[in-house]
Amino acid sequence: VQLARCGKVYQLSTAKWYRVAGPGKRTVMLLRNVRCDTVACPKGQENYALVVDGKLPPLQAGEVDLCVMGRAPRDLQCRSEPFAAHPHVLVTAPEHRFARAEAVPVAALADEPFIVREAESGTRATLQEYLDEHRIQPNYVMQMSSNEAIKQAVMAGMGISLLSLHTLGLELDHGLIAVPEVQGLPVMRRWHVVN
Repeated sequence: VQLARCGKVYQLSTAKWYRVAGPGKRTVMLLRNVRCDTVACPKGQENYALVVDGKLPPLQAGEVDLCVMGRAPRDLQCRSEPFAAHPHVLVTAPEHRFARAEAVPVAALADEPFIVREAESGTRATLQEYLDEHRIQPNYVMQMSSNEAIKQAVMAGMGISLLSLHTLGLELDHGLIAVPEVQGLPVMRRWHVVN
């Protein structure tokens, strides 16, 4: 998400990775866990933009020693060790018909609008593998690069999605999102420590 152009000052209020990206989206500065700090782009650099990634900086740049992630990058030579279960579940709005069903057959997913992560996402790959395994032709209606954005769209009744159960604690605690029982779910992946 591009927040703005250079020469302006931004108020950042979420604890994520931020990067200042130059021409060609090359990272020129990294900021971590910024909370309500004022950040200004380098003066005189009109082609620079502040970008919210929500992702760790590249391992290959040597800027981090250790990452916890759903899967290791395929294009990077690194060591990856699985260490914990990482369940992925179907999520719907609480008012959705699946939320009231005792069990949802996988065939029922064919008629549903899916809100999905970007193509290179591990979550998207997990969903596609699950649907392929059950020979379901999905109806992708929206693609987003953030689990938070997907949760908001699902809660608004815009579609359903497959997300990590570990991202849903607050919404489940407050009844804002539903996790119906669906045939073949949860899909159990693994968290990995990568270096």
